Amino acid sequence: MRHFAGVPLSGRGGGPCGPASVSGERAAGIPGDAGGIPGVCETEDAGGRLEGGYVSGKDVSVDFAQNECGDHGGDIMKKLLAVFHIEALLFLRDFYGFFFTFVFPLLMLLLYGSIYGNEPSAYFGGRGTMDVSVPAYSAMIIGVTGLMAFPLTLAGYKESRIYKRFDATPAGKGVVIAAQVLVNLLMTLAGFALLFAAGKLVYDIKTEGSFWAILGALLLSIGAVFSLGFFFTAIARDMKISNLLCYVSYFVMIFLSGATMPKEMFPEAVKKFSAWLPLTYVVELLQGVFLGAAFEEYRKSLVVLGTILIVCTASGAALYRRKSWV
Repeated sequence: MRHFAGVPLSGRGGGPCGPASVSGERAAGIPGDAGGIPGVCETEDAGGRLEGGYVSGKDVSVDFAQNECGDHGGDIMKKLLAVFHIEALLFLRDFYGFFFTFVFPLLMLLLYGSIYGNEPSAYFGGRGTMDVSVPAYSAMIIGVTGLMAFPLTLAGYKESRIYKRFDATPAGKGVVIAAQVLVNLLMTLAGFALLFAAGKLVYDIKTEGSFWAILGALLLSIGAVFSLGFFFTAIARDMKISNLLCYVSYFVMIFLSGATMPKEMFPEAVKKFSAWLPLTYVVELLQGVFLGAAFEEYRKSLVVLGTILIVCTASGAALYRRKSWV
């Protein structure tokens, strides 16, 4: 599980802090003023100290309002960017998130590309194997961040009471959640850009769709899958249930939606089952817009993904309002 603990801070030292102070078992999760991030000061006590530039121990004093070592009135964007910076570093340091977002799709591309190449095939309507595989692997990246990285971080921080500590500040937990959404969104887009660039350079994949059509399909797909992951954490009563829901849905979807292997290879029974999987419509939509199809041809995918986005976001938010964040 990822925590804010272990984030390197440069250690500028901290003076006396203002009145808004939080102590916990570990003060993991709150960016420190010592690292140049506004609004948080570290203090030493009998059980905690700064060692080797890493936060350790039991006490961190937090104040996003005016205090002697804070950001003196501050700006919500500065706070958001500060937490965003921490979250981005944590994402990149998390082996599994980094590997399955940036490395694994490239390995899939190179492995299957070396086997099938990208010559036009009647099996794919005259398209090359990599022409249809790159948008499918893009759906896999969305599944990694939307069904694993984002919701499990959300559930883990809640169970670790990170949000409770931020609620002791005027910024509130919304800053952390917003930073998590932004980091995972940007990492998804970066993973897609890396995959697309590799496909273009190595296999000269063909894309007939416009940049804006592809971007619009990507953002809708990301929103739908992220909202589904958010909904899973809302209905789960603890981290174990969140893990179960996210892991099961992720592995079922990436293998049976066409994200890792073409749906054309599936038997009819599997094809019928895949029609119930949200990621199937992500694959279909991305493959369609990559090949220049109009959105009207994928009305069903648009309706399904749009409905998931609205329903899961609204119901997840409603459920979270009734949950205890402490």
